[in-house]
Amino acid sequence: MENSVVLAFLLNTMTQSVARSVQLLETTQEVWETVAHMFSQKQNFAQAFEICSQLCQLCQGDLSVTEYAIELKHLWSEVDHYRTSVPQCSIDVDRFQKYLEEEWVQNFLSGLNLKYESVRIQLLIRDILSSLGQVFSTVLSEETRR
Repeated sequence: MENSVVLAFLLNTMTQSVARSVQLLETTQEVWETVAHMFSQKQNFAQAFEICSQLCQLCQGDLSVTEYAIELKHLWSEVDHYRTSVPQCSIDVDRFQKYLEEEWVQNFLSGLNLKYESVRIQLLIRDILSSLGQVFSTVLSEETRR
């Protein structure tokens, strides 16, 4: 009974052409998985490549430090959507998060305008790379100082 109610709800919320393509499936799970497979962009490597290219090419330019950081965070979030490998244990999760944090710091610093070169060098010569929040705060302080 529950399956048929949920199935009816799903079919009624779809466009006619999509509903028609799944209407002969028997369970809600089959419908859900079929539609997810049809519309999921998870395996869209071309789109992921495009976002990574945008990340590599993004420079601060005329943007404020905050606007630049927001644009980077938006692209990081998008590229994260396409990530297909997911850590399986807590140790892997911690390592992966550390790896991402380092990558984000490098993205952020590499796209900054030349006027922040001294701050960039200061942050990069440390024995331990600062967190993204600390790096952003340091660069923002420099922007405010100027």
